[in-house]
Amino acid sequence: MHKPVILVDEMNLMHHLNAVNVQGFYHWINFYKTIEKFIGSPCNAHFFCANVNKSHNRLIHKKRAAFFDGLREKGIQVHEGFSVIDSQNKQLEKGVDVLLALEILKASLRGVRDIFVCSCDGDLVPAVQEAQRNGSRVHAIISDYMPGRELAERVDSVIQLESILSIMSAENQLKWKDQ
Repeated sequence: MHKPVILVDEMNLMHHLNAVNVQGFYHWINFYKTIEKFIGSPCNAHFFCANVNKSHNRLIHKKRAAFFDGLREKGIQVHEGFSVIDSQNKQLEKGVDVLLALEILKASLRGVRDIFVCSCDGDLVPAVQEAQRNGSRVHAIISDYMPGRELAERVDSVIQLESILSIMSAENQLKWKDQ
């Protein structure tokens, strides 16, 4: 039997966290470990992200690359999309949702019974439905304060992000915006 997987969409989760006044985590691995505690099972950890375009900002690119390497050193599988600059010179991430959808499908094809998705992106619904047809149960970890109805209505269960954060808060693992 394959271990459950936790799939985290970085930017989507950061929007969730900002909605509840959380700036981030002292250590990302603790977020995954808290979910494992909550569900009562060790999991394979995945992180979906995109780096800043090197030509747009070398320093931030270098810092994010080091951050991704640090996650890998902790055993988190990092899946990197890419970024582009739009007509207003704003950085946009691309490919991250596709990578996440593909991993949902690949995990189901490997026979993973439980897939935990930390995202409220409705674009993931087709991948979730296909994974369910393949016999996997898909669970969404989403905030009460963020829209995610399309996904929430189609997953097997919803875990309130605030439940995970309350455990982390009690263990002083959160960076609050006002600190």
